[in-house]
Parts: sequence; C-alpha cells; structure tokens
Amino acid sequence: MNTFFAQDAPACEPPEDLAGLAFHDHKQAELGDDAYFREAWADLCSVHEDPVGLVHGLALLSFKPDILPTRKIGMVLALVQTKGFEVVEFWNFQHNRHSMRELWRYNWHLYPPDRLSMCTLLHAVAPTMVLLLRETRPDPQVPASVRLTAMKGAADPAKRRPGQIRFELQPPNAVINHVHVADEPIDVLREIAICADRPQRRELFARIAMSLSSAAGLVEAVEHMETNVPALPLDADSAVLACSREWRWSEDIEREVVDAMQGRRRLTLDRLHDLMPGAADGDLIWYFLLIASDVLPTERATGAPTDLLRAGSVEEWASRDAC
Repeated sequence: MNTFFAQDAPACEPPEDLAGLAFHDHKQAELGDDAYFREAWADLCSVHEDPVGLVHGLALLSFKPDILPTRKIGMVLALVQTKGFEVVEFWNFQHNRHSMRELWRYNWHLYPPDRLSMCTLLHAVAPTMVLLLRETRPDPQVPASVRLTAMKGAADPAKRRPGQIRFELQPPNAVINHVHVADEPIDVLREIAICADRPQRRELFARIAMSLSSAAGLVEAVEHMETNVPALPLDADSAVLACSREWRWSEDIEREVVDAMQGRRRLTLDRLHDLMPGAADGDLIWYFLLIASDVLPTERATGAPTDLLRAGSVEEWASRDAC
C-alpha cells in the first residue's frame, strides 16, 4: 500500500479562478477543462493543501532526443543550476506520435504534413528525459516556470540572447533546438500528466510536497541514455559530407541538398527518402533529420498565431498587481 496518500482521497476539481496558473484569460478558459491538467491537479490536491503555491515554485524542462548526439545535457544541468534552479525529480519518457501531438497541440497547427512526419520521427527516435526543477530563490509574483521559459531562449537562432540556454547550446536551427520548457504553471501540470501516469504522478507530487527529492542518480541516468546514441557533430557541413559519402551523391545531388539547406529551394520528405534510402533505420538518422529540418517547408501560410495559447511574460507576471 502506498504510504504517501489515502487511496480513497476525494477528487479535487480545479478552481474557477486559474489566474495563479496562467496569465491570460483565454488560456485559463481553454485549459481549465483539459483532461491532462485536471488529472494532474487532482493528484496534486491529494497530497498538498496549496497546489497553486507548490506548482508556482516548480518548472519543467525536457530534453529533446536531438540533444543526445551532442553530449550537451551536462551543460544544461550546469546552466540551470547557475540560474537558481535545482532538479528535484527526473524520469525517462519515450514519445509516440500521439503524446507529442498532445504536448504541442497548440503549436503544431502551423506545421505542414511533411514537417509533422519529420517531427514524429525526430521526437520518437530515442527516449528523452523530463526534469522537474525547484527555484532556489523563488519570486512570490513570477512563477518558476515563467522565469525558466525566459531563460530558455527562442527557437529562432536570430532571437536567442547570450546567457539563454539555447544560445549557449548553439543548436543548428530553429527546429532542432535541444530543449523544451513548460511555459506556465498550468502547462507544468498538463505536461506532467502527458509524460507520467497516475501512480507515478502521485508518487512524485508526494515527494515534492514533503520536500523530498528523487534526483540522485541523474548524472548516471544521463550517461546511460547517451550510450545508446552515437556522438556526432550536428552541423550542416558534417551532415552533407556524411550523407554524400554514404549514398554516393553526385555533384548535382549534393548541390540540390546544399541549395535547399541554404534556403534557395525546398525539398519534400519523399525526395529526402529517395536520396537517403534506409536512413531512418541507422546512425545517420540524425543527419537525415538535420537535413530535413533545414529543407522542408516549416509553416503553413494560414495567418494563425505561432502559439495559440500565449503565455504571460516575466514582465507581465511581475506587474500584475499594478494593473
């Protein structure tokens, strides 16, 4: 029998006012009835009398599989520590095509079919790892998740700034960007429910509520995860060179790929499979994905916003009482 919580604990419905979990009203309205959020909320309520206060101090960061060949997870762990965060929980998680579409439901609406297929391969190619972090110097107004989101840096390389995680990691482009962070407290809960089942959620919430930690063994877990993936430089030149040698590309084919990677043309996913047959089943899958992320059309021309549920910024959260 689990010693952390009562087996017959009553279900806890989310409050009508979700302002402590999401800044914008439209996001509160959209996610207030979300199944994942409600599940995680009920589990958190079963072990803590102030769930809003507890999740206010938590942030969620997950590693995308594309960070594994770079061996830069240790750099991320060091960066978040210097920025005032400590890891309190971690677990491995293997995405499937459904879980990734749930996680990024409000972002992938702009992706054309080829990019969706490529992202399915990218996020399912290897297990990832989810971290829950606690802010060591919490801000009573700005949630930890909002602060960590600001520190993450943009997907677009041109918008990253020194000191941000993605700037320091130097991922190759906007698609392959190594890390994901849950934007606000409501997203932290929702994503925990996507990436962990009920028994696991209850256990980790109970440990956090009791100020316990299950972060011992993190370094060893990272090393074990990396042993299943070859160490590779993820840059355009290395990708083209390796693929050209493997599939004996002619000068014309190499020029076709390079032109596409430099933005002078677009290629289809079918064309890439023709140029790199069997790439999805070997170590060169990482270079296949890198090339695909550069040459496929990235967004549909719909006029829709990039993020359907925009999060509040650090400045918005900090100024809320003054409004």
